[in-house]
Amino acid sequence: MREPAAEFGPEGETPARDPKEPILTRRIWAVIGGYGLLIGGSVLAVFFYALGQGASQEEAVTVSFLTFAFARL
Repeated sequence: MREPAAEFGPEGETPARDPKEPILTRRIWAVIGGYGLLIGGSVLAVFFYALGQGASQEEAVTVSFLTFAFARL
């Protein structure tokens, strides 16, 4: 008889990960860095755009914060 939780998992057994392999590989670090640069760059771009459009510093910070919040969705 199979375990009830096994019904929701993949068929068969998954191969074990090499214990010498890091959990966060270079590819994953590159993806994390890429997302960070994309989000950070867009927040800075919106901040300076808002300042260039005549917004006060407080308004520009608010707009850039909202950009960051929506980017995280």
